[in-house]
Amino acid sequence: MTAPGAPDSADASPLFRSEVIEGRRPQMTGEVLLTARRASRWAAGLAGVSALALVTLVAAGSYTRRAAVSGYLAPDQGVVRLYAPATATVLEQRVREGQQVDKGEVLYVLSTDRIGPGEVDYQQAISGTLEERRRSLEVERQAVDGAGVVDLQALRQRLQVSRHEREQLGRQLQALELQIQGAEETRLRYRDLFQQGLVTRDVWQDKERETLELRQRLQGLVREQLALQRLGVELGQQLEAAQARRVTQQQSLGRELAALREQYTGSEARRRVIVTAPHGGRATLVQGLPGSTVDGSRPLLTLLPEQVTLQAQLYAPSRAVGFIRPGTSVWLRHEAYPYQKFGHQEGEVVSVSTFPAELDELVGLAAFADAANREPLYAITVRLRSQSMPVQGQAQPLRPGLRVQADLMMERRRLYEWMLEPLFGLRRAVSL
Repeated sequence: MTAPGAPDSADASPLFRSEVIEGRRPQMTGEVLLTARRASRWAAGLAGVSALALVTLVAAGSYTRRAAVSGYLAPDQGVVRLYAPATATVLEQRVREGQQVDKGEVLYVLSTDRIGPGEVDYQQAISGTLEERRRSLEVERQAVDGAGVVDLQALRQRLQVSRHEREQLGRQLQALELQIQGAEETRLRYRDLFQQGLVTRDVWQDKERETLELRQRLQGLVREQLALQRLGVELGQQLEAAQARRVTQQQSLGRELAALREQYTGSEARRRVIVTAPHGGRATLVQGLPGSTVDGSRPLLTLLPEQVTLQAQLYAPSRAVGFIRPGTSVWLRHEAYPYQKFGHQEGEVVSVSTFPAELDELVGLAAFADAANREPLYAITVRLRSQSMPVQGQAQPLRPGLRVQADLMMERRRLYEWMLEPLFGLRRAVSL
């Protein structure tokens, strides 16, 4: 019989595992616990904060799609480029770079004289011929006018003589009528005396003949009076016709002289071209020194309007104008002022052209042909927030023609919308 606490035989199976028995025994020391290090806690906290920040950024953050375009600064009222009307030689240059000019001020005096064979100046020869014709016509006009004056004076004199003769003949008629009246009374009295036998027949017949002669003289004077009246009417008509003819000749010669003067003025204008300022402004890009030859292919100068306000004229391809509208924000970078040092300039879209322009349709558009891959461009007008750039603490005024690069702030979305855009697109496709 085995004593209590004696070890079991080798073939005996214990009731409990040794680990259980060992675990039930009292322990003299506690268990060793491994605690987390402080760096691990910081890393876990940072990871949590980063995850929260990332979720917040995705949920609340946004991104604006930009389109990079280019352009230049231009006055809002435009500029005026003055060209020579034809190939000419500059005789006088009365303007200098940056000069302020007034409307109508003479800027250039040009000459279009052309020298032909034998050192003959064509335009001068034409002007000389026209001047000779004008002088000849002036002489003819004076001669015709003098002859007309003489003819009119002669007709007026004849008309005056005719009137004087009529007046004199009228007085003669009045006197003759009185004589006839007296002779008629005498004839009647002698007739009564003859009937009474107081005078002979011969005496009475003499009185009858005297009365008849006076009546015949009266008829002759009346015929002369009628003839003088007809002559007066004819002379009056001739005078009116002569006056009308003189006026017609004067008008005809005047028209010919006016036409010659116009031709002469045109010839001299083509020979001497006066270029004046269409309005006040500041002259820039002044070309054409005295003695040089100019033509219509290049401007003589560019005239900037007074109190100019600059705006950016941008050109964008069709892929960049879908979300551009008036009020769109623009950030400009001036090539003359590097943005790394001077920063950006803010602007705002004023207008967008509704139809693209070909490269040869707008002045200066060909300069952006390479950047646009030779495709048509839309013109975008941008209002500048400032007309100057801060340079070394001072406001440096911007100048027309400066090239600019611009970022157009187009579509603005939340970040999660950009991330989920493929799903939104798929949903729209499925709904269709």
